[in-house]
Formats: sequence, structure tokens, C-alpha cells
Amino acid sequence: MVLPLVLLTAVFAAMWLFGASAWVTGGAIVLTGLSMGMFSPALQNRVMEFAPGSTDTASAANSVAFNVGIALGSSLGGLTLVHGGAGSIALTGAVFAAAAVVTGLVTTEPARARAAAAV
Repeated sequence: MVLPLVLLTAVFAAMWLFGASAWVTGGAIVLTGLSMGMFSPALQNRVMEFAPGSTDTASAANSVAFNVGIALGSSLGGLTLVHGGAGSIALTGAVFAAAAVVTGLVTTEPARARAAAAV
């Protein structure tokens, strides 16, 4: 799950640094789609690991979290655009993606941890 987030962080950082280039922007759009395409199933799998007995509830919570994230991200993007300009949006995305990388690294994988402890 961390690999797509690292890719997303790098893409946002590149957009912030080199976003004036049409080639960088085009490549960043492609890589953003690739990273999000990798991230979504990885996140769904991670959610199922955290709630092995309640997969229906976990799937619903994952869907709610995505929708809340979309709403909050849109609001934060709008505020960033107004107060920091268009170039700041990529920087804000890089900061939040980096925070997600750290969160992904420090959280444990409960199903694997339990399986390793049982051995």
C-alpha cells in the first residue's frame, strides 16, 4: 500500500517543482492515475485485514471515508487555490500524500501480525 503513496508524493512534488512544463504535467497526470489505480485495491485489502469478521461494515466505512476525503480535499484545494495560488495545490497534495506514507508505514497489518505471532 505504501508504494502507490510514495509514487503519488513524488508526482505531486514534481508537479510543484516542474508543473510549468507541459511534458511534466502530462506525465504527472498519467502517473497520478497509475498510483491511484494501485492504491484503491490495496487500501480495500488493508481495510479487510483490519476487520476480518465484519467485511460489510468495513467496506461501507471505506466508502464513507473516500467520500469524506473527496469533500474535504475539494474544500482544502479551494482554500489553497484562493490563498496560495495554483502552484500550491500540488505542494499541499505532496504534504498530505507524504503524511499518508508515514501513516502506512507506522500502522501494523493485524492479520499478518496475528499469523506471525501464532507461529
